[in-house]
Amino acid sequence: MELDISDHPELRYRTGDHLAVYPINPDHEIQLLLRALDLEDRAEKPLLVQPLEEGVTIKIPSPTSALALFRYYLEISAPVSRETVGQLARFAPSAEVAQNLTTLGKSKEAYAEHIAKNHITLGRLLTLVAPGSVWDKLPLSYVVETLPTLQPRYYSISLSSTVSAHKLSITCGVDNSTLQRDPSRSIRGVTTNYLYALGKSLNGDSKQPEFGPEAPTYALSGPGDALKGHYVFACDLTLNFPQ
Repeated sequence: MELDISDHPELRYRTGDHLAVYPINPDHEIQLLLRALDLEDRAEKPLLVQPLEEGVTIKIPSPTSALALFRYYLEISAPVSRETVGQLARFAPSAEVAQNLTTLGKSKEAYAEHIAKNHITLGRLLTLVAPGSVWDKLPLSYVVETLPTLQPRYYSISLSSTVSAHKLSITCGVDNSTLQRDPSRSIRGVTTNYLYALGKSLNGDSKQPEFGPEAPTYALSGPGDALKGHYVFACDLTLNFPQ
């Protein structure tokens, strides 16, 4: 993905710098969680987030809304830890669901077996263990306290500042890993799939240089960062070639 910073002269980068990308959670995960918590009709209702104890720092802006929390600020697409699974039992909509969650939370083997066949984000877990049920005993404050905040992902800039001072690009592979016990189902990387969808939605394509059939070709092998380094090195070298 290429970014044009020509309109922002205050922005500069050096070769080897990294770009921070704040992803947006996928709509499917957002809707699952809103539905499970019965917040669909109140998704955009203003909420005040305030600490109960002095000296506690809240990393979420206030006022906000449930929709904004799930879309921009909370890591709702990450797997739920075994400890959290066990804690959710006290908010379960039925005794049977509470027992199932308690079993998963106490047994490492049962938890490992479950996540090998299921990608259990919070929304998926609530829907899977209690299909069609509303978790009206689960307070939103617990969700805010328990889920980590959405963190930026850092990608190496794959252009040289010498060659391209006002344009920068990042290169990444779209991450879709399969479940251990169910290869037909995949876990989509939040940020790489967000960038992929964003790239497809933008108008226009970045034109790549055309090479003639007689031009020499070279093969590079190595990890991703190493290849980016070769590319930047090659870009710098072209400045020294006679025109």
